[in-house]
Amino acid sequence: MTSLIIRTEDIKPEFILDLYVETSQDKKIVELLKSSTPIIMEGSRGTGKSFLLRVAEAHLMREFENERILPVYVTFVKSSLLQSGDPNQFLYWMVARLCSRIIRALYQFGLLARPSSSLSLLTGGKPALDLKETALEKVAKEYEETYKRPGSYVDKSVIPSVEDLKDAVEDVCSDYSIDRFAIFFDEAAHIFRPEQQRQFFTLFRDLRSPYMSCNAAVYPGVTFYGQTFQTTHDARLVSLVRDPLEAGYLKGMREIVQKQADSDLAGAIERHRENFHALAYAVSGNPRLLLKTVDMAPHLRAADVKKILKEFYRTD
Repeated sequence: MTSLIIRTEDIKPEFILDLYVETSQDKKIVELLKSSTPIIMEGSRGTGKSFLLRVAEAHLMREFENERILPVYVTFVKSSLLQSGDPNQFLYWMVARLCSRIIRALYQFGLLARPSSSLSLLTGGKPALDLKETALEKVAKEYEETYKRPGSYVDKSVIPSVEDLKDAVEDVCSDYSIDRFAIFFDEAAHIFRPEQQRQFFTLFRDLRSPYMSCNAAVYPGVTFYGQTFQTTHDARLVSLVRDPLEAGYLKGMREIVQKQADSDLAGAIERHRENFHALAYAVSGNPRLLLKTVDMAPHLRAADVKKILKEFYRTD
């Protein structure tokens, strides 16, 4: 029996492209995410924002030897743990996390075989040649553990300013023949408090440079950009909406499931295509809900589908 993977977080990065169903909209968004233009991707929960960030990352990883664009995937899921009492703790923590992810990406691509003085700002100390915990990683973890001791002091002296960070990134690009870093911020603004969102988008704007492009995924209607960030000037806003009325909608949703389906589920989809279409239309373009509801009724019998339409959507 097929056990469908519902969330992108559960997919290993090396398998992302195996599950990718390329639609014209998704292809356009992925190309924008790979470009040097800062992108804010707006979409409801479960529409595939994290997945497309990972697809863009996978493409750049595959193309790195020729394009020399290094992808860096960053999540801020532990933001709610910060309780040091420092009014700027969130900014310092984000910078420390970003530096740590850049160092890890360099290591994973085998680019740290030789030391470079430009790495010292990104590690908070000596140039890193392995994945041992850097000084900046330690600071980030200290911030994340302040929920245990609210108001506790964290020494932030090793965290670089935004301008120093940008200078360090430029030097790293020169030292390692990198064209630019493509930063993908996932689980970003929509899990932050309003004030944290404002700080995030200020940092997003300030990081812009020829050597670093930033991209982020957000929810519509609940994002606070603050006074200093304007989507008309500081980024390009793209919407991820899968319209059930568009040509090819059913084909695309079916392929999303078939990418993970075993022979039993694939056969059920062919035998009970109308029942599958009922589930596909019910999710209104949300792949996560489609995978979840198909996983709940893998035989796609009419009685099972009717039960889901009644109980899952009305109650659960």
